[in-house]
Amino acid sequence: MKLSTRAINNLVIFAMLAMIMLFNMDKWLPKPPSAAATRLIAEHDMLLRVDIGTHSLQRVGTDWRIRGGQYTDADAARIVERWHAARLTPAAELADFSASVNASIWLAGYAEPVTIELFNVPKASHPSSAWVRIANSVYRVDNVDYEALVF
Repeated sequence: MKLSTRAINNLVIFAMLAMIMLFNMDKWLPKPPSAAATRLIAEHDMLLRVDIGTHSLQRVGTDWRIRGGQYTDADAARIVERWHAARLTPAAELADFSASVNASIWLAGYAEPVTIELFNVPKASHPSSAWVRIANSVYRVDNVDYEALVF
């Protein structure tokens, strides 16, 4: 099969256009959400239970039950909303903190709980009082205070 000069030129032009499209494909595809601002509890995860020390916040059917602490079951839904609303921003190592607690978060579909460490940082040194350490990474909680997460 013999191609004419015109056919070879057209083939080269279409090959170049295909390569240009291939190299610029990442600009046309939708980008995933930025890792700079993530959530403490992802949108697709279903929170079942949060254990902090001897205190427990547990889903019972469609309601929430809280055991231990100063809060009642009526406050439990508001606490769960705060856990879902908490947004994390990656941060450098945490220098000064006044209190820390370990929390075990049980999510639907996972056999083991996710263990995190919550820190209370004085407001004078940082704009946010809540900081979280998850698997040796430190995050600042931007929109929820430490007192709102710890029950």
